Amino acid sequence: MVSKTQQPVLLATVQFFICAILATAAAFILESPNLTSLELAMDGILYAGLVSVGVGFTLQVVAQRHTPPADTAILLSMEAVFAALAGAWFLDERLPAVGLAGAGLILASVLAAELLPLMRKKRRLHRA
Repeated sequence: MVSKTQQPVLLATVQFFICAILATAAAFILESPNLTSLELAMDGILYAGLVSVGVGFTLQVVAQRHTPPADTAILLSMEAVFAALAGAWFLDERLPAVGLAGAGLILASVLAAELLPLMRKKRRLHRA
């Protein structure tokens, strides 16, 4: 979509508002929202909505225009690992053993995807 419009910020903004509308509709369908609950959750809502999604996702969309697809896929597959590291760093959260194992598997997969082709190429050069 970005390659067609050449307007990544517009794409991110449209996606942001569509998600906000759908999430609000889902909240009214699946939950019982009230002003007190909304006030208590407002800090988290604003942070997640404005900083995490608004800024983070917009930067991601813009950066994808300048990154090869394979590299983009690898970086995006690491999103859960980055989130866990940020949670540990900023919020002193800890993953359970299964979460650590999952993060380790993701990291090992990314390393394999990056290093195995380099190792094969190096091996071919030594044989020649």
